Amino acid sequence: MSTISVTNISDGSISVPTTVVTEGTTKGWGAWDASATPTLTDSYNVSSLTDAATGNFTLNWTSNMSAAEAYMASGGAGAGDAANLEYWLHYPTSKVLAASLTCWVVSSGQIATDVSYNAMGATGDLA
Repeated sequence: MSTISVTNISDGSISVPTTVVTEGTTKGWGAWDASATPTLTDSYNVSSLTDAATGNFTLNWTSNMSAAEAYMASGGAGAGDAANLEYWLHYPTSKVLAASLTCWVVSSGQIATDVSYNAMGATGDLA
């Protein structure tokens, strides 16, 4: 395998340090539909989705994070609510692991629920 080592990447007019690309990108994300049998609809660096209970999901990474620390962004919506997010994905810090990220999907009334549109991504360093 060949390795290319560079300090900056440029499109000819704007130049950025390679660390912006290697450290500033999402290292894994998944989108899933949980309205029936939870199914991944699209993903990157996700080997599988685990459905532990109503509203409780785990994304399992293909390539692990370097530590049990990840910073995530997430969202969810019920059928027909894609433009009006009514549900939020929360994660307990004890469930942020190097191999996976667990979250709860809860309504604005704090009730665990399975909804149609879910997405979660994590940034951090890969192992």
